[in-house]
Amino acid sequence: MLGAFGLGPIADRYGRRCVLIFATATFGLFTLCAASAATLQQILLFRFLAGVGLGGAMPSFISLAAEYTPRTNRQAVIGLLWTGFPLGGVMVGLLASGLINTVGWQSLFYIGGILPLGLSILLIRALPDSIEFLVMRAAAWRDIRDLLVRMSPTVNIVTGCKFVINSEKSRGVPVWQLFSPGMAGGTVLLWASYFVTFMILVTSGTWTPTLLQRAGIGGSQSSVAMALFALGSVFGTPLAGFLVSRFAARRVLPAALVGSAVTLDAVGHTSQPVALVIACLGLAGFFLGVASSDLIALAPLLYSTAIRSTGVGWLWASGDSVLLSDRSPLACSATGAGGSATSFSQSERPRCALLCSRA
Repeated sequence: MLGAFGLGPIADRYGRRCVLIFATATFGLFTLCAASAATLQQILLFRFLAGVGLGGAMPSFISLAAEYTPRTNRQAVIGLLWTGFPLGGVMVGLLASGLINTVGWQSLFYIGGILPLGLSILLIRALPDSIEFLVMRAAAWRDIRDLLVRMSPTVNIVTGCKFVINSEKSRGVPVWQLFSPGMAGGTVLLWASYFVTFMILVTSGTWTPTLLQRAGIGGSQSSVAMALFALGSVFGTPLAGFLVSRFAARRVLPAALVGSAVTLDAVGHTSQPVALVIACLGLAGFFLGVASSDLIALAPLLYSTAIRSTGVGWLWASGDSVLLSDRSPLACSATGAGGSATSFSQSERPRCALLCSRA
């Protein structure tokens, strides 16, 4: 959350490319450090710092994708990119138990650290900054020309021509511009919608397994239900962009939110048959995936190039603020079960590692 708050405005000022590379390397480095943590304080510190990198990377890669994609396809492409978050969660869930039992919990952090570090090296060599940003910041004419030729080798660029974009230049602090006349209403509605959507996602993922078991649904069936909830989100997330491109956000977003409300309400009023509960949770995950992806894809369209990373980052942070209510209970759970904070068991470390990973 803090990474999105802080690095979003920095990306608008100094470029998405450098911030994305720094954030990716930061996430990888401190995730790798978490594997060697010996105390609770160390693992919380490393996960907090890794979370800063993770939060800071998101607004930069969303902004870059938006600025390299034609406006008509922008929401579809961002929806596909955003699929990585729920898909990554499903993959880790499937692989984690086997890896932990076979080679130890540290293996998750070694994999989660080495891959981003390798990716950051690849980004240094291959990732350009966006043309819109370079033109807006009056970068060297040759750099802009070389990038255009790299994208389209047949383009004919006359020597000495002037590159221009339609966006206005930034004036003042980017954060205040999110609430400028004509922008404030959209910002408030976007943040409120994303906060509520993310709150439902977090609450459902955290409490539904417990509530299902209290309703008499067995642990194995609860696991299947939650797996289908996550899978529904994986399918709904990339589909959101295509739906919005075809039917417009003002139709898709309300329909997705109403659909999630109806299906979750059905889960609350139905404990039998179990198959119906599982199906409703799968549909709820699908509708919530569509809604969250739709809101993320709307942000780059609402905000201009000068404040795009700030707008996307602060939107994501507004949703992540839901997790603040879970910090203290998680910390108490981690320390209370094993005694002191400086001495915690092997089984408690993976649970503690999740505590600050969304900084």
